[in-house]
Amino acid sequence: MDKELMRRQLRHSLNSVTFLKKDEVQGFIERGKNIELRLAKCDPDNETELVEISYAIIQLESELESTASTKKVSFFIAFALLVMGYGALYVFINKIDILTYLSYILSSMVGALIYFVSSRTAGGADAPLYKILVAIALPFMFISFLFTNGQGQIIDLKDKMLWAFIFGYSSDLLIIFLNKVVTKIKVAIG
Repeated sequence: MDKELMRRQLRHSLNSVTFLKKDEVQGFIERGKNIELRLAKCDPDNETELVEISYAIIQLESELESTASTKKVSFFIAFALLVMGYGALYVFINKIDILTYLSYILSSMVGALIYFVSSRTAGGADAPLYKILVAIALPFMFISFLFTNGQGQIIDLKDKMLWAFIFGYSSDLLIIFLNKVVTKIKVAIG
């Protein structure tokens, strides 16, 4: 067992702490420090102690991941409830059809899923499967966006469904747009 490799593994685990409260982070860092001090004092030839330290690192990583996962799930549930509440309020205030609103949401979600799938077509063992999924989904989406009512009429870029798909596919595009708007407002305000 390599002490330096174990030290790097421990530090990497502690550096990737997310979604935790400050006191929880501090507790994990303190435990990691104690494990690293044990590792520093340990004789490199003492296999038994190295195994014990290795399992202490594994236990710390497991607890860290479990705590972070719980926090992530809570965050995403709160975020989903906020978005659903906003959606319900938007539909109620603007008196729009709920199915129309849901079609925008689904269009955006399909855009995000197509981005997710298409980003995995570059390589790896599953790349052909992802390419097949993109080949199945994209023609359907573009036909449904480009032609309306079976009339063969090409729609313009004012279609909200198309914009929902585009922003779902590339949330970066929306963030860049919003950042530019905020920058222009800051310049205008002075």
